[in-house]
Amino acid sequence: MKPICFLILLTVLTFCLVPGNDFAGDDELIFGQNPFYSSGSNFSRIFCRDAALIDPAVFSRHNQADIGTGLIAFRPVQAATYFIDRGLWGANPAGYHAANLILHTVNVVLIYGVLGLFLSPGAAVFAAALFAAHPVVVDPVANISSRADLLAGLFILISFWCFERSVTRRPGWGWGSLALLSYFFAVFSKESAGIYPLVIAAFFWLCRREKAAAPPRPGLRILPYGVIGSFYLFVYFAVFPTQALFRGASDAATVPAHPVWLNLWRVVFYLKEIIWLPGVNILPPFYNPDITSGFVGKACAGLAVLAGAVWGFWYFYRRDKTSAFLLCWASVFYLPVSGIIALANPTAHRFLYLSLIGAVGLLARHFLNWLERRPLGLFTRKLILIAIIAVCASRSFDLTRQWHDDISLSTAVIRSFPDHPKAYAVLGDAYFRQGKYAAARLALEQSVRLGSKDPRVFYDLGMSAANFAVSKTAFQTAIELDKEYVSPYIGLGRLYLLQGDYSRAVIFLRQAYVKEVTYASCGYYIQALVLIGQNSTAEQVLRQAGRVLSDPGQRLSLQKLFIDMPQQRKPRDIGI
Repeated sequence: MKPICFLILLTVLTFCLVPGNDFAGDDELIFGQNPFYSSGSNFSRIFCRDAALIDPAVFSRHNQADIGTGLIAFRPVQAATYFIDRGLWGANPAGYHAANLILHTVNVVLIYGVLGLFLSPGAAVFAAALFAAHPVVVDPVANISSRADLLAGLFILISFWCFERSVTRRPGWGWGSLALLSYFFAVFSKESAGIYPLVIAAFFWLCRREKAAAPPRPGLRILPYGVIGSFYLFVYFAVFPTQALFRGASDAATVPAHPVWLNLWRVVFYLKEIIWLPGVNILPPFYNPDITSGFVGKACAGLAVLAGAVWGFWYFYRRDKTSAFLLCWASVFYLPVSGIIALANPTAHRFLYLSLIGAVGLLARHFLNWLERRPLGLFTRKLILIAIIAVCASRSFDLTRQWHDDISLSTAVIRSFPDHPKAYAVLGDAYFRQGKYAAARLALEQSVRLGSKDPRVFYDLGMSAANFAVSKTAFQTAIELDKEYVSPYIGLGRLYLLQGDYSRAVIFLRQAYVKEVTYASCGYYIQALVLIGQNSTAEQVLRQAGRVLSDPGQRLSLQKLFIDMPQQRKPRDIGI
């Protein structure tokens, strides 16, 4: 029990700031601005083909209006936990963050148990402690919208624990069935867990002779996992197609130069992040490691790491099959995020969560073996291990503090990546939502100067600009960059409406209304139509809004607007 208590205490102390953080990053979009999870009646909609887990009006403001269930993948287990959070905590982010911290803590204890099947007790504790406090796990722990990684890790670890018991200790259907059920929940938590059957195959290939009393039938044992994985692929591509996975990749950035070499360099980058603890920083959205500067050296480094991994596996296969299995675990779970498949966000620390389990096991096993061969006393060896864990925990604690809110998050990213336009865009959006329009303009203008072509940046710039001409130009630029983005049409129509140019306002508000029926598009369009005398058309828009809008308060507000406008004869700013 002492190792478990130590690991729990280490995890809680390292991430003690997490429950005090606000909604940051994608959390603000998914929870702070999104009413979907506020109603329990929406729970069944997570299993509907065309359901959107973010309110359409929120999508519209963020230029993601046609993304369906689960944003970029079908993840009903993750969505179900958000409904539980909403029911328990309402809109208080502390409860959501606490749930992430609890999941990570449970995973740390499970890692100690799973790695204890292969490593000495001391190595298992050190590996679990490394995982508990490693800076690259800050991303999924501090970011509520990254909970899928925590859930996938939880169910994969439970599945492997039960599977190992069913094969080597208590043969029978009980443990095996529980292992399959856990894998089922894992793939419906996050799609990258689908590759887990390869880990099972590696276990049979590398470890079963050492651990199993009687050789089981590998094919029959692995087949049910393949069936579940195939079922998820069918759901993923046929039942709940996730075009956003590829749309996000194309929207985020053009195809990078030298994609093969970039993927190899990404391996080096991730390896550096795992080993060089003080150098881990929060990565900006849509980040790709730079491959163009020093291309030859980086390409050679990528090839060297790949060759080293192949040689390492061959070496371990001949001499240390446990290490070979841990290397397989790390490599297999890295494959889905290696760049082979296009991802909306090409590089992120949370992608390493499952892979890191095998990596810390391998590192702990060989570092402790190396340490034991040194002429050092027991106290000195323990001091070295404690120092490593302390460095991990200290860096993770600092990164957790940077995740406090969008302003602290984007400010931290700008310090590490001062030339990345997306960081300034996030900072500008955060200032804009807080009503700090002058600060928002400065950040958004810097994002544009650094080459941003994101229509959301120009939309926010138009909303925060101090004069009509700048706002008009910004909205027009946003429309030119993405003609399907609804918000700048509403913004431009609202601008003309409040300036008294009702005829021109109708032109843009009609386009916004045709593209998407939202409270803002209907509200401003109704006002413009009434003010130019087209009351019958305004009434048709009101009826359509009554059929589409789910919020009764918004429907009532539009009705009152339609009734009052003929007497007031003055437009009302209803917000966007």
